[in-house]
Amino acid sequence: FPSHDMSGISEFFKGVDFYKGTTVGNQIFAETAVSMKTTITTNVDTWLASAPIKKNIDFLEQGLNGVNGLSSNGKFMKITNAEIHIYMPKANITASLKTTWMNKLNTVNPKIKFEIKALEDFIQ
Repeated sequence: FPSHDMSGISEFFKGVDFYKGTTVGNQIFAETAVSMKTTITTNVDTWLASAPIKKNIDFLEQGLNGVNGLSSNGKFMKITNAEIHIYMPKANITASLKTTWMNKLNTVNPKIKFEIKALEDFIQ
């Protein structure tokens, strides 16, 4: 019987922090998979060019590929929608930075939704 997981913490997939979806046996059908990243980088091109970010985007794209999906620790994840939430210091988030970043990020992959959030809004 499939279990419906509204806020699964993804312990099997390094590139996915949380997901919403259903699990059937060793298969996870993630309606939405979220990866969380922190950065102090203010240059979006530098951020996108970094090895860990490239690897994370590639990982999500594998999951979005409905044919095979992701495989990790004996589990398989197929992703319908992917999100990357980028956390940075509030002082770095200007209107100009947000516009520049979002314009660039929106060209990465139409199935990956990017959000920029201030660390201070989440850490008390």
